[in-house]
Amino acid sequence: MMRFSAADLLRRRSARLILAAVIIASLVGYTYPLALTVPYVKDYWTYRYTESIFIDGDLTCIFNANWSYYVVRSLGDVFIIKVNGTSRHRFSLRNGSWISLSWNDTSWFTVNAKTRMYRSGYYTSWWIPQNINLGDTIPVWNINARVVGLAWVMVNGRLLECWILRYERPMEEYTFLYERTTGFFVKMIFKRVIGKSRIVAERIFVKASFNWPTLALMRPILVLTAIATFLLLLFSYLESLKRLLRRRKEAAIII
Repeated sequence: MMRFSAADLLRRRSARLILAAVIIASLVGYTYPLALTVPYVKDYWTYRYTESIFIDGDLTCIFNANWSYYVVRSLGDVFIIKVNGTSRHRFSLRNGSWISLSWNDTSWFTVNAKTRMYRSGYYTSWWIPQNINLGDTIPVWNINARVVGLAWVMVNGRLLECWILRYERPMEEYTFLYERTTGFFVKMIFKRVIGKSRIVAERIFVKASFNWPTLALMRPILVLTAIATFLLLLFSYLESLKRLLRRRKEAAIII
């Protein structure tokens, strides 16, 4: 009865062709993602925002907010969006104690879903175009952020691949993360230094009415699959090379 090891199987030409096909399919699926659009009418999502102010290195003010956004309706390409906020402001006093103020508020926005503009010269930060590339410049609010890289980020227990956008100017810096297939916002970090004061702010995605698309969740898996398959293919060729060298050595001894 013949027995085949994993190494014997990997030396077969058919197995190597299958591995090569898996590598190509994984890389193509990763390199050319489908553009999936969110949000739609009746969708909602929530962000958590935190801002801290330091003076001479001491924390003097903290602002926290949860903002929930609702796409109430659309008029052609224009979304009407309702924003419900729950906020809390804390201030430090000279005697070391703190005072706090809390409030709820509601505001309304109209955003052009195609251009992302919500007023002249201002672009929403809630999502960006999906088909972008490294080095592209994307308008966010009234600044132009540059696409500088990709990162894998854990979002509510899910591993997502995100574009990294960055904008820098004297005394301040913005970093944005957007999920790659949908272009939807994931995280923002803001830093500003003015004299002896320093401001650090962070806004992160909390939840939404929609689920991340399957393709968004598969992107890290496609990369890992391509790497693992490549290593198997490399191992098969190394094993074949070792066998070839062994046969030549045996033939030399016989001669």
